[in-house]
Amino acid sequence: MSHFVSALHQRSLSDKLLAVTPAVLLSVLLVTTVANYDTAGRMVYLRYLLFALSGLLAFILPYLSFPDSAARFYQLGNASPQQLLRSYFRRHRLIWGTALLLILITALADPELRLSDLSDRLTLVLYGLLFLTGIYLFSAARYYRIGRDSQEWNEGRRGAELRKRLAELAKYPVDPGSVPSLISTVVISALGMMAVVTGALVHSLVGIWGEVLVAALLFLAGVKSIRSVRALSDRFYYQANAFFSEFFTASSSPELDREPLQIGQLWWVPERWKSHSWALMLQMDRKLPAGRFIITGHLFLWVVAYQEAGTGVMLSAWAVFAVMHHGLLTLTTQRAIAPKWWLRALDRPVHWILSRFFIQVRWLLPLMASMLVMNWLFGYFSGAEIFAIGLWYLLSGLLIATVISFRYERYWNRV
Repeated sequence: MSHFVSALHQRSLSDKLLAVTPAVLLSVLLVTTVANYDTAGRMVYLRYLLFALSGLLAFILPYLSFPDSAARFYQLGNASPQQLLRSYFRRHRLIWGTALLLILITALADPELRLSDLSDRLTLVLYGLLFLTGIYLFSAARYYRIGRDSQEWNEGRRGAELRKRLAELAKYPVDPGSVPSLISTVVISALGMMAVVTGALVHSLVGIWGEVLVAALLFLAGVKSIRSVRALSDRFYYQANAFFSEFFTASSSPELDREPLQIGQLWWVPERWKSHSWALMLQMDRKLPAGRFIITGHLFLWVVAYQEAGTGVMLSAWAVFAVMHHGLLTLTTQRAIAPKWWLRALDRPVHWILSRFFIQVRWLLPLMASMLVMNWLFGYFSGAEIFAIGLWYLLSGLLIATVISFRYERYWNRV
């Protein structure tokens, strides 16, 4: 059964290349950014990186893990709890490996690295590895048992009371079963970010090994969290898979349905591609609440700006963030969202390229507004630099939309 499930999850070479492309781009950009930093500067940059990874791991793992297409085969094969947990970890290899690569680059990518600096650089690697593994394990454990927590909220008094109060006060429908997921996002990001801040404070008092100790404590917390779910990992796996299968497709009851995206709201999309973009966005937003990802990125950049990072660091961060927006387009290559026969029946590939591009244009205004306000408060950029980031965002969006469309739709006779 394990070989069959592995084949089910096996991806083509083009899929793998598409998946690792963002990691390669981030790595190249990071190398050029930290190449001339000394050890102290690399430590500061590593904190920024771990700060961002904490926010990313706070919400991305469920979207990488569930719903699992192999869940029924695991049930038929009566997979052991250990097999299910290993399968869960395997779904996160790319993001964990990319994060580790960025940590190694931050610490060691130095054309003038001297042997006298090697021990300090390896200490940075140790710190980053302990921190990354700790926050990852903590996040993985929280989301692995989220199905049980959701069931308790959805069926218990807490969920009913929450629904009633929000309906009275905020006039906004919220699924009580999704509250544990929201709480986990806040708890994980707060833990990781506070660990970074605490580690920096301890470092100022007792030195680098004090900060490593903080990362080691976070690592132990992550190990303890995973051990707490290991014994019942089969139960947690099926509960989480059931919860996210429902959460990503529909609300738990009709009165909780929110108003779907209306085609008239796409004011920036030309009429020729409006219906195309609307259909894709409607399905994407049901699968992934992209706004949470975008807001997290903006908050991280504002925290970096508040720490008085240099102009070069901020420009590099905004450039990376601009490209990361377009990773959301990979959702449009899922058959459940946009099957090939449907795309082929409606229009030619060139029009789907432009439709995907116009989907991403919606984030340009928040991007530029955030940069303008940041420049007004901190004076980081010139008008030409802000314009260049906007142009970079549009060009990279068009390029990535083209690559994704050609990769997914080049064989029109295959459905």
